[in-house]
Amino acid sequence: SICKQLLSLMNGSITVESKAGQGSIFTIAFALQTTIQTEEKEHRVADVLTPLTVLLAEDNPINQIVATRLLQHQGCEVSLAVDGEEAVNKASANSYDLILMDCEMPDVDGYEATRQIRQWELEQNKKATPIYALSAHTLIEQVELCYASGMDGHISKPIVPEDLKAILRAVSSREFVPDKHG
Repeated sequence: SICKQLLSLMNGSITVESKAGQGSIFTIAFALQTTIQTEEKEHRVADVLTPLTVLLAEDNPINQIVATRLLQHQGCEVSLAVDGEEAVNKASANSYDLILMDCEMPDVDGYEATRQIRQWELEQNKKATPIYALSAHTLIEQVELCYASGMDGHISKPIVPEDLKAILRAVSSREFVPDKHG
């Protein structure tokens, strides 16, 4: 059987006990490595991250859930904006450590919302908040549109957790350097 062949490749075994009218019990045995090292590494990563406040501007409900869970798993406090106008309003009324901006939202898109936030920061003499694009578009021309609007970097959708962690680490350690400068 397929199961027996797969277990054989993993130096494992499978046994079956059957009783008529009662059912069958399948038992598999194979060796696994412990994951202590991985768990320790994750604890070290979480330990170096200070809790961040993140504004997530995303109109798609599924993407909202996924991104929010990824951010909360890293200890972030997430504020949600469902469109660009709400993102601008929240960014000008609150202080955030990071803004993750969907590029394609109805009415005011992420590019325009970023331009408005940057203009407000300039007028108020505020330090620029790191803004990263969230986009499925990865062509260089589309990424350049992000930078031209004032965004500091780009995260491809679907979000790769390790990429997000690297950005959170840089922002939390205050070693943030925008992608466009290096």
